Amino acid sequence: MKHLLLFSILIISFSASFSQWQQTNGPAGGPVICIAISGENIFAGTSGVFLSTNSGNYWRAVNSGLPRGSVPSIIIKDNKIFAGTDGKGIYLSTNNGYSWSEKDTGLTDLYVSSIIKYGNNILTTNYDGVFLSTDDGEIWKSISSQDSGYDDGFGPNCLAVKGNKIFVGVDGFQDLHNNKWHGSGILLTTDDGVSWKAVNNGLGNWKVKSLLITNDDKIIAGTEDGLYLSTDDGENWSRSDSGISSFVILSLAEKSNQLLAGTGNGIFVSSNEGISWTELNPDFKNTVIYCISIDGTNIFVGTDKGIFKSVDNGLTWEATNSGLANTYIFEFATRGNDIYAGGYGDGLFISTDFGDSWTSLNKGLPNINIYNLAIDDSTLYAGMWMSGGLYVSTNLGESWTNATNGLTSNWVNDLAVLGNKVFAGTNRGLFVSTDKGNKWIVVDSNLSNWKFRNLGIYGNNIIAGSGYGIYLSTDGGEKWNLVDSSMVDDYLTTIFASGPDRIYAGTMSKGLFYSTNNGRNWTSINNIFSDKYIISLAVFGDNIFAGTYGDGIYLSKNRGESWVTANSGIYDPYTECFTIIGDYIYAGTAVYGVFKAKLSDFGIISVEEKQSSINNEINISPNPADDFIFINFENTARIPDFTRLYDGFGNVVYEKRYINENYMKINTSKFSSGLYFLQVGSVGMRKVLVVH
Repeated sequence: MKHLLLFSILIISFSASFSQWQQTNGPAGGPVICIAISGENIFAGTSGVFLSTNSGNYWRAVNSGLPRGSVPSIIIKDNKIFAGTDGKGIYLSTNNGYSWSEKDTGLTDLYVSSIIKYGNNILTTNYDGVFLSTDDGEIWKSISSQDSGYDDGFGPNCLAVKGNKIFVGVDGFQDLHNNKWHGSGILLTTDDGVSWKAVNNGLGNWKVKSLLITNDDKIIAGTEDGLYLSTDDGENWSRSDSGISSFVILSLAEKSNQLLAGTGNGIFVSSNEGISWTELNPDFKNTVIYCISIDGTNIFVGTDKGIFKSVDNGLTWEATNSGLANTYIFEFATRGNDIYAGGYGDGLFISTDFGDSWTSLNKGLPNINIYNLAIDDSTLYAGMWMSGGLYVSTNLGESWTNATNGLTSNWVNDLAVLGNKVFAGTNRGLFVSTDKGNKWIVVDSNLSNWKFRNLGIYGNNIIAGSGYGIYLSTDGGEKWNLVDSSMVDDYLTTIFASGPDRIYAGTMSKGLFYSTNNGRNWTSINNIFSDKYIISLAVFGDNIFAGTYGDGIYLSKNRGESWVTANSGIYDPYTECFTIIGDYIYAGTAVYGVFKAKLSDFGIISVEEKQSSINNEINISPNPADDFIFINFENTARIPDFTRLYDGFGNVVYEKRYINENYMKINTSKFSSGLYFLQVGSVGMRKVLVVH
């Protein structure tokens, strides 16, 4: 369920200093926009900078002093590494990325689209044009005034240098009424910016994304609609992309006598100076190739799915993303000790070793932008970002099938499982499936037009947040009632989580609330969140973790009466989801994958698994339980007449009468994680914890 953690445990709390969150080893991947190589050091620009010193076999983040955000350009000059950021200027490291300092004096815009070496100098581009530094970035000077003839349309994208010639590829724009292009396409100066001229003759598209000066001094320009070649320093251009099936050319490189072109849909190679091209590897279909870098006999490509490496001229490729934890994680689902993590751009991953390693589960999944997850036995449900629909895997992610039959909207906002029922909140109503997603039925025709964003389950109750208010079903989804209309905010009610005797709701603009009567009335917890967007919650007894949009994680150990920040070691302030396994809490972030921390390091000690008893007569194990609770009556004088299991709200979720054996088990695999009460006839009652 999106941003939903139904998890209640018995807690002993004490004062303790917080230890750092630890980044898990992934999930690895994410978009890599640029790669720069110097000797054994390989730098990757993505959401920050990563460094590999062993040919890409392992990466580590080197971001001390860098602001959070994208790094679209990196160059290495002598022992200096320059990183251009997306809106934060230029940063310099002189110690292989271990620390960075800001170097943007003279820059009038801080969005850096490209950096290149220009003799002993450095050139960079941003929305205000082209800037030159002659002192390794200490001072920058504009060399692209409009008086000089410089006109970059919607901004520059790339640079190329040939002797004293500086070429700038820019984003022109086309008038759709007369197909006339405006802006400049490609600009050239031969006097360090004193004068500029457009060199576009024959250039069919003026949105220029990449430039390359070849070893024989030709110029290649990659545009949004094909590739062009010039043999006379840009005075004339001719189309040169026969065989390239994707015409958005984002990156260019040359290796020996081969030209390489990275596109929005794969990578292509030419062995005849661009006259014709062939697809280098069909496995790169549906893959965006942002950059190509050559390191001797090796080829590295940065893609929307991480970094790939070839050692045989592109015949075969392997992903080299170990340590490159650069993924956007929207949602968790757990099954025993297995953690499923779904995210934007990289699809679904599984970890079976508590986050030490992650494996992709995207085979047959046409859309790898996962917004929400749910799991039922061996069936996984994945709701896709925006209108991507819903997919189901009946073999825990090994293969996937479309599962939108009956849905009137492909925009699935949340998923929840209750027994043999799966609920889907969509932009056009709330739906239920009883056959593992093969067919969906609207739960109530009166609710068919409402947008349902969030679902929460506790016991046999289902609570659903919509654009109109909060709806409740107390009978497994058969009947629904509007229980509150005060919680509607600018972007709907957002989060639900269930504690032992409370329902918690986090909102976009109204803060954090709780209800003790099934959502009929709500009480504000603390005004610390009045200006914060709460996007995830985890509730453990009296302890609440709240993840926010841009403000990090907050922790309360007294049901929200007071709060402290809990961000030490986690350097992404956008926490999209939480989950718990054993003594660890896991946090899915918007940039850097998954982090984990010990609950005990926050002063929270979870109950150890042990055998319980009632009046020393009836043994109950395990406690906490996962899939089953086992009850042994051998030591009791008389076998009880009945056994009942209650949820935290007093609802009977299991009952058995006329027990005639000394040993029985209760299947708890379909029950939500939380605190339950087991009554065994007149012998007594025992608290039981269910943890999945």
